[in-house]
Order: sequence, then structure tokens, then C-alpha cells
Amino acid sequence: MTPSIPKDETGDTIIVWLDLETTGLDPNGGEILEFAAFATDIYGNSIGHPIQQVFQHKRDDVIASMDDYVLNMHLGSGLLTQVWSNDNRDAIQRRNAGKWRDIQSWFARLPGKPKLRNLGGNSIHFDRLWLQAKQSDLLENVSHRMLDVSSLLIVVPEARERGTETAHRALADAQQSHRTYTEKFLPLLRPQPRMV
Repeated sequence: MTPSIPKDETGDTIIVWLDLETTGLDPNGGEILEFAAFATDIYGNSIGHPIQQVFQHKRDDVIASMDDYVLNMHLGSGLLTQVWSNDNRDAIQRRNAGKWRDIQSWFARLPGKPKLRNLGGNSIHFDRLWLQAKQSDLLENVSHRMLDVSSLLIVVPEARERGTETAHRALADAQQSHRTYTEKFLPLLRPQPRMV
């Protein structure tokens, strides 16, 4: 059972677990290939439904912006078969713009004030940097605060799941971050009853 914390201590804080798959490390020279997010309360309980969008791109454009490591990673995950499109660039841009509008609408439906919506994930600063470069208006829907699970793993390395790697698919990776938070860190962070 989830312990109850007085409302004045947590407000309506939620965590938006988010992950992006991209063509590399440079948001100015690359592309976002996939976006996924879902929201929870601070105890990890789901709020609403997740959103996941795969963005299409011309095959040659995507290959030109990836090194071999990233190319093989996304080929292995199956993502690139969903990303590559033979349509003309205008049609691709229209479809992708519609997907970003769907993401914006998803954020707009989240409960609470934007300043109480904190981004969560592994290396979430990287995803935030990409959103700042490519879709900065989305960041108006969230706080500047972030819950970076990978940073927590630096100080508590024994919490790392042995033998597991990220799937390199946005929703699966966001879910893995959430699972690590709820299973490994949340039990350490939950407030203990006050002794009187």
C-alpha cells in the first residue's frame, strides 16, 4: 500500500517518464526518430495513457546523420524499418508535424501545473537538450526539474540491473527507467512514519 503524504508536502507533483531515440548525439545535426512518454505520481502510479510516436524520414537522410554504432543499434531494435519512408519530404513533414501536435495535446491533458511536472528517465538531460533544439514549445509543459535515474545509479551502483541493456526503443527504455526508480530507489525515498 502506498503511504500517504500530506498534500502540502507533495502538491500535485507528477513525473513525466520520457525517452527519445535519435540519430546520434548532436541535436543540431541529427533527427528525433522516436518519442515516448507516460506520467506517474511520485510513487510510480500511472496517470493516464502513454504516448509513443515514430517519426518518418528519408532513408538516405537518416543514414547520413548516423555513425555505424547508432545505425546498427537502430537496425537491431527494428526502429529504422518504421522510420524509413519513400514518400516525398513534404508528405513526411506533414505527418511528423501531426505527430508533434498529438504529443503537445497529450502534454496539455496532463493534470496539474507545468511547474509540477518533472521529466524523468535515464540521462534525461540528453532528451531535454534534443527537445530544446527541435521542439522547444513542449518544454513549456514541464518543470525545469528532472529525475535522472542514471545519475542515481552513479551513487548507488548496486541498484543497476545486472545483465540488462536498454532496448533502444523509446517506450521500453522509459519503462525501464520507471521500473528502476520504483523498485530500487523509491523504497529508499519513501517517508517513514514519524515517531511521537
